[in-house]
Amino acid sequence: LVPATYDNIFSGQMYYDRDGQARCRIQENISLKLASEQAGKELENVRVFIDPAQIDIADASHSDASIPNTVKGRVVQLIEENGHIRAVVDAGILITLMLERSRYQHMRPFVGDVLLLIIPQESIRTL
Repeated sequence: LVPATYDNIFSGQMYYDRDGQARCRIQENISLKLASEQAGKELENVRVFIDPAQIDIADASHSDASIPNTVKGRVVQLIEENGHIRAVVDAGILITLMLERSRYQHMRPFVGDVLLLIIPQESIRTL
């Protein structure tokens, strides 16, 4: 398999929340906090890249509100690729993550499972 170079590139709109934190709204229900160096102008249309290797899966004990930048979605595809597991999750948008084999074996997600993805601020870059 050839690694996809266009995974996790999304259009969004930059805005600032009440606390002055830069955010990018990718969809009505997906708004991600950005690192300060990625911040832009209020209401600016931007394209963002989310690094698939930095996305993780929350343990079942975490709730949506206990971790920033979480997105809930359903696993629609699992593929082994170069010693990693590529998972595609439908959260209203298709989000790809690359899991270390050991992390995959620990979490054991299956196609159809609903997962809570953790998207670190550092994994998001404006293009």
